[in-house]
Amino acid sequence: MSGIEGMGAMSPGLMASQGKKDPENIEEAAREFESLFLNQLLKSMRKTVEKSELFHGGNAEDIYTEMLDSELSRELASSGGIGLADMLIRQLTAGGEAPGEDAPGPVVSPLEVKKSYGK
Repeated sequence: MSGIEGMGAMSPGLMASQGKKDPENIEEAAREFESLFLNQLLKSMRKTVEKSELFHGGNAEDIYTEMLDSELSRELASSGGIGLADMLIRQLTAGGEAPGEDAPGPVVSPLEVKKSYGK
């Protein structure tokens, strides 16, 4: 599998709720996106490690490693991940805050900070 093909299918609940913007759907989509992102990150990290001809298990090892990365990415995303899903939820919800958290302060660009303090 390569590229988009190997990224996995959308969950049935996510497919049924496309186009709806309730918080549960947004949270599920954000977690799914973070899982896919982490999966790609793990794949990229594994490509940097050289495989020894002596110990490499061939195609079976590649399949197992791909399945392991997929499960690791799902577990990482469901247990808090790297915070990407939470940021997406804050951005996509109407109130701008993640469920159960206080809203963060306003996002200010460095250019706005520079303008407010003068030159």
